[in-house]
Amino acid sequence: MQRFCLWATLWLLLACPALWSGADPDLTRAEEAAHTFMTAVQHKNLDDLQACVDVPWFHDGKVIIHDKKDLAREFDHLFQKRMGPANSMRFQLIKTVRYAAVVEKVDPEERKLAEQVITPRDFLCLVQIQHAETQERETVAVFIRQRDGQTKIVGLKN
Repeated sequence: MQRFCLWATLWLLLACPALWSGADPDLTRAEEAAHTFMTAVQHKNLDDLQACVDVPWFHDGKVIIHDKKDLAREFDHLFQKRMGPANSMRFQLIKTVRYAAVVEKVDPEERKLAEQVITPRDFLCLVQIQHAETQERETVAVFIRQRDGQTKIVGLKN
């Protein structure tokens, strides 16, 4: 019986890396949300994008958007005027951290805006974007809020 328990325990540890890696399920959900959001942006899919975002929205460190219709208009404008064709960019999630880990490094004016949409327990995800046409790279911060079992993207900073 002890041999069976040992093998069962080893199998569980191998089959479920989260059990031994100390993986934070909130962090995992935050990264999944960031990936879903960036995929919707990459494909210029407004419906998928609206499913993973929420308001209030931190809009590039300049303003807070409170209305979902206004946010949809901003993304539609981005897709129509400022981005190349769908799939013309690639992205890579670089690092996801709790806002508490970086709050002191955030510009005080931007911090006032950021704290209208996230708390220290929420997340920021750094994403590197490469534009296919120009090969230009940029890094953006995606703001990720977790409330009542839901993970939503609530901001973007270029």
